[in-house]
Amino acid sequence: IEQSSGEPPLKSMSLTQDSITYWEEAGLIERIRHSEQDLITFIHKTCGEFAAARHLATIDETEARQLIEKDLDTPEWEEILDFATQTSRAKMIADAVIARAETAELSSHLIDRAFHVLARPEIRLAPSQVSAFLERMFTLVQSEDRQKAYRIGACMVNNDMGHIPEVAKRSEQLLEAQAEWSRLIGWTVLVCHFPARLDHYKLEEAVLHYAALGNDDNVFIQPKKFFFGKRPDRALFELFLINALEKLLEGQTVEHQDKLIGAVSRQEPLQTLGSIGRLDSLLRRIGREDALSMFRAIQEMGRLPDIMKNLSQFETNYRKLREDVVAGAFIAEATPGPSSAEMKHLGAFFQLASIMETPTDDIRVWAGDNELVHVHELLRAAAYVFGLSSERLAAEARRLCANTEIPSVDVAEIDWERAQQIEFDDAVLEELVHHSSLWLKILAAEVLDSRLRGTERFEACKRMLDTGRNKTLYIAAVMAAELPDHKGHELILARLNESLTRGTHYLFEQLAKDKFPVEQQHAELLKRGLLSSSAEVAESAAKWCSTSVDRSDTWLLPLLQRAFDYWIKNEQPYPKKGGVVPDSPRAALYRAMRAIDAFRFDELAELSRDTRSDVSELAVKDLVSLVIGSDHDRDQLVVELCAKRFPAALYDEFLDDSVPYSRNNLADLCALLENNDPDYRHVAIRLLSHPGMDRIEAMRLATHMKDNADGSVRDAAHRYLDTFGQTTIEL
Repeated sequence: IEQSSGEPPLKSMSLTQDSITYWEEAGLIERIRHSEQDLITFIHKTCGEFAAARHLATIDETEARQLIEKDLDTPEWEEILDFATQTSRAKMIADAVIARAETAELSSHLIDRAFHVLARPEIRLAPSQVSAFLERMFTLVQSEDRQKAYRIGACMVNNDMGHIPEVAKRSEQLLEAQAEWSRLIGWTVLVCHFPARLDHYKLEEAVLHYAALGNDDNVFIQPKKFFFGKRPDRALFELFLINALEKLLEGQTVEHQDKLIGAVSRQEPLQTLGSIGRLDSLLRRIGREDALSMFRAIQEMGRLPDIMKNLSQFETNYRKLREDVVAGAFIAEATPGPSSAEMKHLGAFFQLASIMETPTDDIRVWAGDNELVHVHELLRAAAYVFGLSSERLAAEARRLCANTEIPSVDVAEIDWERAQQIEFDDAVLEELVHHSSLWLKILAAEVLDSRLRGTERFEACKRMLDTGRNKTLYIAAVMAAELPDHKGHELILARLNESLTRGTHYLFEQLAKDKFPVEQQHAELLKRGLLSSSAEVAESAAKWCSTSVDRSDTWLLPLLQRAFDYWIKNEQPYPKKGGVVPDSPRAALYRAMRAIDAFRFDELAELSRDTRSDVSELAVKDLVSLVIGSDHDRDQLVVELCAKRFPAALYDEFLDDSVPYSRNNLADLCALLENNDPDYRHVAIRLLSHPGMDRIEAMRLATHMKDNADGSVRDAAHRYLDTFGQTTIEL
């Protein structure tokens, strides 16, 4: 510290030491030793940004507004403007951000900044200004663009909206939105910011509903390329699940907690490192560490990997992953004491490298001693691609070794083109694509994919297809599919003509995803895939057929039918009382056969009673469509329904209002109201509200049924009378 002449003397050295200690504990500076000297250095440039924010508050108002509007989207100004919201320029910044968000093409950065200023209660905006902004945001949340909807939802959840009643009101309206993802966003905002407004019973229903949809392609963003593009956006889903469980479990009896935890665990695998970590933290917060034992019981049913049987070993391996594998890549030499900086860079690194999104079983890969030279080389290269400072990562890595939790942070888009600028042996990258750690092979594949072009890419894809197994085959297929003139698809087909190894199903899936045409010359290849391999491979081969065939492919029908019959005999039994549903290709085979030739009534009736629900559901929908357009088939269905040739659970679909049953049809079907089986009496009450039903006759039947011996039948009859009674009286 140098003191200029003429300045007042420092009060004492202790004051200087106190300041150093204060800023060191705050994470702004740190002590290092270099060239035998003890030095103090800034970890990041917050001091300069803080000073810039203070300067912004002192300059002319017009000049300040011009600077703010000019640099509003400049990343380097983010912390400056954030500091400045604590000065007299707060309202000016808020006005500029909201105005830009109302008119500009929205980026994640701009949306998050807009919600960030709204979250500051000391910043008061005009109600009309806030309402107009929220109107646009909530409209976009309900759009068909799931990626945009989830992005806006994440910004609302990550910024404190708890003091804005309009957000609560609009979020409640989202619960009735048409799109499943829009409703999920509404639930998540409410449970994170307005939990007191939620009914426990409805919230519990929503938790079980969304847990069952945790991997549904129709709800979550599924990119064209999983390993090389955006990942499915499950962050909001996990926030909803964990926050909802915290609300629902707290204060409940152990029996009720166990029932809910067990139900969620059976529906939602929670197999990633991030999911397990969040659930573990939740259970510890509510004093239910013992509930982790449920994972062991669920694992016995095949829901979780063996590694969860030994949680202590899991924790040991996880520490090795964090300290030796990741942190070890950035610590050049041992230094005394950890850095106290918040681990934003390492948090971003873990997220961008997909480490927390891989299965918990990945942890066992790092047990024992591993050769990490090339792994560390790849991680340092990834830091450059991600745009993260190696020096800052090194400082944070020392803190990670002190067993500190990794924060969840927002991350910027990755510029994978930067991978072309790094010096790296592509042969080493290709070797790492075969690594047994899933996240590591994905990271290596991302870098390799960004570097290889032309002949080098073709040859690398061929080698990986020839020697790869499991997910390596998937990576090879995705990379090959981008080769020009279908050269990659030819490589995939050539590989499928060789031995079918583990991971072969990914090759069929790639052909299906690209809708590569199925031709008669592929008959032998398809025969092997459909009949001579596992159910997983056969299902993927069947999907290729179902996405590519049309009415002209009659040559394929005998093989598809043969495969369908084969798997009826050879598939694993469908669980009758819950549990894991085994793989089977029959639903995909059904779709392929239907695309070539429509099923007849008798075939659909038989398939509607299939033991596998995926096959049965397809057949029921097709049967309903068939009878809607055919009087003859509709009359035949009535005969089948009256004879109870279908399970009662299917009757809701068959008795739908969309089926134009005649008065005679309805009169015949109403005989089910007197059936000995209460399940059939219960579903038959639906007939009373059918558009073709005579209202006076329906009232008479409902009045008769309200005293039925079965409680469910009585309740259904009373509901009908409560709903339609007044209308009938008016008629």
